[in-house]
Amino acid sequence: MAAGLDPPRSVVTHSHWLMESQKMSKSKGNVVDPFDRIQRYSADGLRYFLLKHGVLETDGDYSDEKVLKVLNADLAGNIGGLLNRCLATSLNPTQTFPAFSVDMFPVHRRSRSLATEDDYRLLKTLQDLPGLVDQHYENFHIYKVLEETMLCVKQANGFVQRHKPWKLGNTPQDQQWASTILHVAMETLRVSGILLQPVMPTLMSRLLGRLGIKETERLWSNAEDVPCLEGRGAGYVGRSLGTDAGVLFQRLQKEN
Repeated sequence: MAAGLDPPRSVVTHSHWLMESQKMSKSKGNVVDPFDRIQRYSADGLRYFLLKHGVLETDGDYSDEKVLKVLNADLAGNIGGLLNRCLATSLNPTQTFPAFSVDMFPVHRRSRSLATEDDYRLLKTLQDLPGLVDQHYENFHIYKVLEETMLCVKQANGFVQRHKPWKLGNTPQDQQWASTILHVAMETLRVSGILLQPVMPTLMSRLLGRLGIKETERLWSNAEDVPCLEGRGAGYVGRSLGTDAGVLFQRLQKEN
């Protein structure tokens, strides 16, 4: 007020953090050095865990075992695993963003379409995700942002596993369908990567760069625009992928 600024109309505070269900105490020595954990899990990894388990309504419970389980499942396994599948040279030999075929995956389901009901549910989830996530950000329910986004990525993993593009043949139809499968999976990663930038800016920058998405194409409006949902072509189709071929998030090992 002395500075002539209006006081805040609301204050958001998180609950306490426990250490393996006990209050942290210097006398007990059950404290966590955040700088040490950043070195171990990366800043993005630690932030992801804290925002996923640090809800506003109840105390958070920290343990290194929980961190390993969450980061290995969500970042190394769910997002990293899907990215690895999509960018494998055996499936994507040209290392470009693959095309989507409306003949293989029509906007409106047809009886002879190769796409299943579960596949259309994935597209509906992807379409609704930005609006849903936006509401959760506005309400400071960051854990719900992460839950909804990871659920969508899991659906995309199931989509790829269900259709097994690595088992398709070399006919034009098979190649079109394989390209379409990879396109949908990579669109899921693109949208998810944009939406998760506030939580993991460094990691999501690497993800989007690996997909060949330019920095000017990483706005919220870009996440809301999924051309294949309307049967349109995307400007990044055919674009070369990024050159960073390293593992997105290295699977963590338990320290002795």
